[in-house]
This record gives sequence, C-alpha cells and structure tokens, in this order.
Amino acid sequence: MSRTRIQYKAPKEKHIKEQNLPCGLDVVFPSDASIQSSVEALVEQYGKEMKSFTAKGPLSMFFRAREDGSSFSAAVFQRSDAWIISKNQIDADNVFAVWGGEVHMSLTRSTYQTTGLNGKKSRYGEKYLISFNLRDPNFHTGTKQHNRFLFGLEQLDRLHPDLEYSVTVHADDAKYVSEYLSNVKEVPLKTTVSERNVLVPALTPPEVPELKDAHSREQVNVSQKYRDYLFENWALGVQEWVGLASIGAGRIASDDNVDSLFNQYEVEDGTPANVTNIQIVGMCPLLATKLKEIGEQSNTPFFAFTAYGVQDTPYSWGNKEHQFDNGGENDYTIVNIGEDVLSFETVGHSDMYI
Repeated sequence: MSRTRIQYKAPKEKHIKEQNLPCGLDVVFPSDASIQSSVEALVEQYGKEMKSFTAKGPLSMFFRAREDGSSFSAAVFQRSDAWIISKNQIDADNVFAVWGGEVHMSLTRSTYQTTGLNGKKSRYGEKYLISFNLRDPNFHTGTKQHNRFLFGLEQLDRLHPDLEYSVTVHADDAKYVSEYLSNVKEVPLKTTVSERNVLVPALTPPEVPELKDAHSREQVNVSQKYRDYLFENWALGVQEWVGLASIGAGRIASDDNVDSLFNQYEVEDGTPANVTNIQIVGMCPLLATKLKEIGEQSNTPFFAFTAYGVQDTPYSWGNKEHQFDNGGENDYTIVNIGEDVLSFETVGHSDMYI
C-alpha cells in the first residue's frame, strides 16, 4: 500500500530534491512553441554534455588498477562524477551503485557474510547496506579499509563475473568508459513529443462553501479537517489528470468517446485546450533541476513534470533507504501553477519522509 505526500506553496527549494539515479522525465504543458523549443533545446544540449552506456563485467572493472596505477575510479569517481547502477532486483539480489564519489552495496545475508565487509542491516528484510567514500583522503592503497574493500571485490567478482551496469558520465569522461570497462554500448536518451486537444481541470483550489445550520440557518464554522478534505480531493485530482495526460488517455480528450462502462473518470468543469506532452526516457541526472527552471520561468497557466527514479536502488534520495516493494515508486510530480507550486511524492507504507 502506498500514499501520496502533497506540498503546496512551500518554499521552492523544498519542492525538489535531485534523485540519486533519475531515469526518466515526463512534461505536460499548454501547447506553446517557445516552451516546447526550450525543453527540446535543453534535452539536446544535455545529450551533448552527458553520456549514458551499458557495460558488462565484474564490479572490479570500475576499480581495478593497471600496472601504471590508472583506473576508472581514479579517472572518474575521484575527480568527476558518474552515476552507476547494476541491473538486478533490489529486493532479492545483490545491487551495486555509485554516485557522488561513493560506492553503495545492498547485499543478501549470505553475500554479506562472504565478503567480510562491514555495513548495517537494512530496515527492509534480510539485506545489508555497505558504503565506501572513494574521495576520503584515508581511503587509498595500503590502508586497512582499502584492502578490505579489494578483498570484498574479489569475492563479489566470483559471484557476479558478468553483471550488467548502467553507466552515466559527463561527456568529457566518456573516453574512460570505453578505455576501462568491457562490453560497452552507448544508450542515448529517447525523446517523444505529442500534442492533443484535451479537457483541462480547474487548477485553483476550491473555495470553502459557507455552511448553515439546517434549523437555525446560522452560519456554521467549517472544520480544518473538511478544508483539508476539499484541498486534498482537488490536489489528487490534478495529479491524476497529469498522469492521464502523460499516457495519452482517451478519457481527458475533448472528443472523449470512451464507453463509461469501462471507465467512469471524467474531467469536472474541464476547459478544452491543446496540451503538449514530452517524454524523456533514459538515465538523466541533473536534468530535472534544469527542467524545473524552465517551468518556473515560463509564463503559462501550468507546467507539470514527473521525474522517475531507478526502482532497484539502495537509496532513492540522499541516504533514504529504498526497496522496490517497500520503498514507494521513487517518483515525484511537480505542477507549476502561475506563482504557486503543487508537488507530489508517492511513498510506500514503510517509507521515511524525505
């Protein structure tokens, strides 16, 4: 079971916290050639500045030093940034990830005992979490911690000699991917643009009605609980509409002809308008923040975007632990409505708030 956290009119910086491993974005806004051009130009420029690949091999290929002392870790992790995630399931498998110069491992109990590494027990099931700061001045060849790390890599290589990874780096570091990693294949972002005439719901919170006593006809004070109910009902309706717009659902089309026997959803008091949807699929760290700036600067009735994070990651936001079944969807939606901002985060029943 999951629920949705809602923020409205909070300070702007509280509406977005860059995910550790974002893997897709979805944008919805009233059709506007200028905004569309800005988004497409941003994505095109991003594709020149950041490069994504898949690589296949042992975990040690990222850290193994050559005879001259060089390694992918020394060239990239310790000097620049890279976003890496192994392609397996977080709930049951061993998962390895790197971002911000830190290695994160989520290991099964048997693997944890085999590696001899020190970590902490996961709050989700029989998994153990281990992290190493590759930029720590005390983490270098010859130290006890580094030797333990290398020993752990040897054990992990025996278990996973040919694991697939997603690797994203700055364009200037792309040469190191082919130089140090094996079975490399570039994976460019995929962008899809569509436009439809749809019914757009009311984008302002409903006014609280004046209630009167049925007998005395005196005005009755409206409880905060009822006010919250009205607001939440409206906000969740906006979230649902954004989701339907993103998937091209027929129920919000101006010429909706979906049989109500199959779907009873309808846009209440909807206004017909042309709406553009831009979908971006692929690893895209740092892009959400830049996209948010376009939304804030645009002079449009609304600008909505949803950011999708990798589901099988040890941590979703900062050090917020994550699992697929227990840790929510690792997604969030932000809707800029004029000067106001409405944001949603879907969280699991065991999640810690961000």
